[in-house]
Amino acid sequence: MNLYIVTHTHAYGSTSYLVSSDAFPTAKQIARELAINFEPGKSETLEIDSLSEEDYRHPKHLNRLEGDDEEFDEFRDDESDDIPTTTPPEGGE
Repeated sequence: MNLYIVTHTHAYGSTSYLVSSDAFPTAKQIARELAINFEPGKSETLEIDSLSEEDYRHPKHLNRLEGDDEEFDEFRDDESDDIPTTTPPEGGE
């Protein structure tokens, strides 16, 4: 039995599935078995990637190191990323 990661990309984003199969699955099999409303005519895709035995028996563990979030500006912890809020005027709404 082999493991596969299937990614269905559609208008609303993407959905990933972990599936097992004796042979490399086809898009038709995946759509049928997972009950995916797969519409390639609407630019939807199914990406099928196999996992090696090493990958699923010994998954990579990600360690968060101090300062990792500061490597890129969009992850920096500062006031500028806060969601702006409004304060209601005094005496009401």
